[in-house]
Amino acid sequence: MVFLGACEESSVDSSAPLVQINAPFDGAEYRSGEILPVELILTDNVDLSTLVLKVHDNERAHDENLPSNFFHWDTMLNLNVFGVETRLQFDFPIPEDLPVETNFHLIVDCGDKSGNFSGWQERNFTIRRGCPRNIPDNAAPTIDLQSNASVATFTNTPIIVLADVEDDLCLKSLDLQLVSPSDSVWYEKTYSYNDINGPSFQLQESLNAPSVKDNYILNIKATDGLDNVSSVDVAVQVL
Repeated sequence: MVFLGACEESSVDSSAPLVQINAPFDGAEYRSGEILPVELILTDNVDLSTLVLKVHDNERAHDENLPSNFFHWDTMLNLNVFGVETRLQFDFPIPEDLPVETNFHLIVDCGDKSGNFSGWQERNFTIRRGCPRNIPDNAAPTIDLQSNASVATFTNTPIIVLADVEDDLCLKSLDLQLVSPSDSVWYEKTYSYNDINGPSFQLQESLNAPSVKDNYILNIKATDGLDNVSSVDVAVQVL
């Protein structure tokens, strides 16, 4: 007598993991010096295995396996992941020495224990050079005058203003304005973030005294990345 056993077809896992990118969102904009938040949810029907995550600039077409020196900023993570669902969060400090404005992308590839891969999942975002906005800062900049706080001079002669300006994080702008008692503006100038390029600035300004004899005020105003403001006045007497 012959007994025939029932044949059972073995289950083959051919389903790739799913990658959900909750941050950054597509088209987001960040500043140099800020934090790039990354939030992922990885799921698989059987068991997760590997994660490869890369962040680099995306200004031109490129092979994702190019060396880091091809990019302005290149960050990569290789991780082992487990289970049918894994939630991950990362905070990447953005370098401060990036170009003025650059397109970047985050790409993620996830594999499971059966050798299935999600393929690169992508988010595109932009990084602009500027003061960081997501770092707490309640301290206003400081302005340390190196020249006299009171000046007496003659019409149309040069006035030299020297000052050391500093902030604990980042100077966004520095504004100078010379006004008369009637609020007429005789001179004004703005130094932008790109002129300052950092948390400190040495002001060395030369301006001509007004052609009208009067008592004037030269206001120097410093603003940081979170719009904390400080200012000093220089009294200018034109003889």
